[in-house]
Amino acid sequence: MMMPTTTTVASGRCTSAPAPDDNAFRFLAHAYNKMGYYEDALRVWDAFLKVRPNVGQAKANRAKVAASLAKG
Repeated sequence: MMMPTTTTVASGRCTSAPAPDDNAFRFLAHAYNKMGYYEDALRVWDAFLKVRPNVGQAKANRAKVAASLAKG
Protein backbone atom coordinates (compact mmCIF):
# COMPACT_ATOMS: atom_id res chain seq x y z
CA MET A 1 0.00 0.00 0.00
CA MET A 2 1.39 3.35 -0.98
CA MET A 3 1.41 6.11 1.65
CA PRO A 4 -0.42 9.27 0.63
CA THR A 5 1.66 12.36 0.34
CA THR A 6 1.15 15.93 1.36
CA THR A 7 2.42 18.81 -0.71
CA THR A 8 4.09 21.67 1.05
CA VAL A 9 5.22 25.01 -0.22
CA ALA A 10 8.24 26.54 1.46
CA SER A 11 10.43 29.34 0.20
CA GLY A 12 8.72 29.24 -3.18
CA ARG A 13 9.54 25.57 -3.69
CA CYS A 14 6.94 22.86 -3.86
CA THR A 15 7.97 19.53 -2.33
CA SER A 16 6.15 16.29 -1.76
CA ALA A 17 6.59 14.35 1.48
CA PRO A 18 4.89 11.34 3.04
CA ALA A 19 1.83 12.15 5.12
CA PRO A 20 2.31 11.64 8.87
CA ASP A 21 1.57 8.19 10.21
CA ASP A 22 -2.00 7.70 11.47
CA ASN A 23 -0.74 6.92 14.96
CA ALA A 24 0.97 10.30 15.20
CA PHE A 25 -2.44 11.95 14.97
CA ARG A 26 -4.05 9.48 17.37
CA PHE A 27 -1.36 9.72 20.05
CA LEU A 28 -1.34 13.50 19.93
CA ALA A 29 -5.13 13.83 20.02
CA HIS A 30 -5.44 11.37 22.92
CA ALA A 31 -2.66 13.13 24.84
CA TYR A 32 -4.35 16.52 24.42
CA ASN A 33 -7.66 15.00 25.49
CA LYS A 34 -6.18 13.44 28.64
CA MET A 35 -4.62 16.78 29.60
CA GLY A 36 -7.95 18.53 29.12
CA TYR A 37 -6.85 20.44 26.01
CA TYR A 38 -10.08 19.66 24.20
CA GLU A 39 -9.79 22.37 21.55
CA ASP A 40 -6.35 21.10 20.55
CA ALA A 41 -7.56 17.50 20.54
CA LEU A 42 -10.48 18.49 18.32
CA ARG A 43 -8.12 20.31 15.95
CA VAL A 44 -5.92 17.19 15.64
CA TRP A 45 -8.91 14.90 15.03
CA ASP A 46 -10.15 17.30 12.34
CA ALA A 47 -6.72 17.27 10.67
CA PHE A 48 -6.63 13.47 10.82
CA LEU A 49 -10.10 13.19 9.29
CA LYS A 50 -9.02 15.40 6.39
CA VAL A 51 -6.34 12.83 5.59
CA ARG A 52 -8.39 9.72 6.45
CA PRO A 53 -12.09 10.69 6.21
CA ASN A 54 -13.43 7.13 6.41
CA VAL A 55 -11.97 6.06 9.77
CA GLY A 56 -15.00 5.43 11.96
CA GLN A 57 -13.11 5.26 15.24
CA ALA A 58 -11.57 8.68 14.59
CA LYS A 59 -15.05 10.07 13.98
CA ALA A 60 -16.24 8.56 17.27
CA ASN A 61 -13.24 9.93 19.16
CA ARG A 62 -13.80 13.37 17.65
CA ALA A 63 -17.43 13.26 18.79
CA LYS A 64 -16.36 12.37 22.35
CA VAL A 65 -13.93 15.27 22.45
CA ALA A 66 -16.57 17.64 21.06
CA ALA A 67 -18.96 16.48 23.81
CA SER A 68 -16.30 17.08 26.47
CA LEU A 69 -15.68 20.55 25.06
CA ALA A 70 -19.40 21.34 25.11
CA LYS A 71 -19.62 20.34 28.80
CA GLY A 72 -16.95 22.88 29.60
